[in-house]
Amino acid sequence: MPKLLIVDDEPEMTQYTKPVLEQKGFTVTVVETIKDALETYPKQNPDIVLLDLGLPDGDGREVLKDIKAKAPNIKVVI
Repeated sequence: MPKLLIVDDEPEMTQYTKPVLEQKGFTVTVVETIKDALETYPKQNPDIVLLDLGLPDGDGREVLKDIKAKAPNIKVVI
């Protein structure tokens, strides 16, 4: 199964998105902060990251820069 990481702090968004993506065959993990994203993606090695730029602990571009520097093959959708 392809792995997908959602980085978004809006529960309204993720509560609908996660089940739909799981029905499509993805293994989905949801995190709400930059800190959690930076800890989670190296452990889970997702195929795709859905990234919100406006996060409670900063700008999501920090996550994008880290992913592209350390794991450039991960696809990131902003």
